[in-house]
Amino acid sequence: MKESFTTYGILIIAIYGVVQIWLIAIWKHFIWKGSLIIYKSGRLEVGYSNFGPTLTINGTLRAERKTVFVREISAVVTRERDGSVHQFEWTALKSTQLRIGAEDPITLELPAAFNVSPAHPHRFNIFFSDRQTKSEFESALVTVEQAWQNYLNDHSEEINAAMGTPGVTMKTAKEGLYSSDFSRTSQEHRDAFDILARSNYWTAGTYRIRFEVRTSGPDKEFSNEWEFSLSDQEFDSLRLNSVVTLLNICIGDARYYFAYPDFT
Repeated sequence: MKESFTTYGILIIAIYGVVQIWLIAIWKHFIWKGSLIIYKSGRLEVGYSNFGPTLTINGTLRAERKTVFVREISAVVTRERDGSVHQFEWTALKSTQLRIGAEDPITLELPAAFNVSPAHPHRFNIFFSDRQTKSEFESALVTVEQAWQNYLNDHSEEINAAMGTPGVTMKTAKEGLYSSDFSRTSQEHRDAFDILARSNYWTAGTYRIRFEVRTSGPDKEFSNEWEFSLSDQEFDSLRLNSVVTLLNICIGDARYYFAYPDFT
């Protein structure tokens, strides 16, 4: 009887040990999962360029309980006026350093997955773009660039003659022809401007942003939502970026306008 009790006792202890291991594994895998908290900071950057409509969002990701692997980030923008929805994809990582002068370079890095641990929050400054909208005018930009190169070839003698004038450089000669002739008479330029202007859906009004972070371990989506508004003046300035985009393709060095609204 004593021997039987001892045998059953050992068996019970062994079973308890196995069950305990399974319970711990279940707890860690299914219950004690990592989670992610999204904090925004600063102001939103809203733009329009050869990337299409763009957003830059700055903030911090903080993990709770365990390390979380971030594999993808995106943003969805809804315009309140008509309910139109636009998908923004993670295009680049921008430097989190403050630019002091207008000539300071902007550093862009290709997006890459990363870990966020409870002990090490991850600061982000992400450049998003609407690639679907970009694809709508991409071929028109290629066409106008080719048309400009053909124009320069046809006017090479005129450019060389202008450079004989004191103070006139190759760049200023091209700028003169672009503003006085090519931008006014080229059908390719006109067509590209029309499609750029139509594709720019930033208007004065209120927008909602859904910031989405997809992770592995756990395979889950974490999100946060904010609102921002664009004024009539910001809308008018963003519209001019269609002109700037074409100027950059042909001449270069033109500066884009960005709106910096609060978002809450």
